[in-house]
Parts: sequence; C-alpha cells; structure tokens
Amino acid sequence: MPQWLNQEYPAIERRAKAKSGEIHWSDETAQVSTDVRGRSHGPRCKTPVAMPVGDTREKLSMISRVTN
Repeated sequence: MPQWLNQEYPAIERRAKAKSGEIHWSDETAQVSTDVRGRSHGPRCKTPVAMPVGDTREKLSMISRVTN
C-alpha cells in the first residue's frame, strides 16, 4: 500500500467529512487510431518504421470519476 495512503489520506478524509464534502478519484486516458505498438521488422542496424493503418487520425479522450 502506498505510504501516502496511510499517512496523508486519513487527514484529507477527516477534512472532507468535517465540511460535508466528498472525495473524488479521477483518471484520464486517450485512444488514438495511429497507435503502432507491437513488433515490426527492419534491416540490421536500421530503425524499423511502423506504418499506422488507415489514412486519418482519430482520437478518443476519456475521463472517469468515482467517489468513496
């Protein structure tokens, strides 16, 4: 368990409770259609070039949030 969770979080939780507040946990990520992870092949001593599939770049951004 992270150290801050045991040391700092209890004080944050008490402060939120004293003010009738909520603690929100959020995260952000994105997916891009030009992502080229994976294996590729190239001649020895030459950096391989990975080509994306398709000719347009599409991006989807996502944000999620939960509370205790």
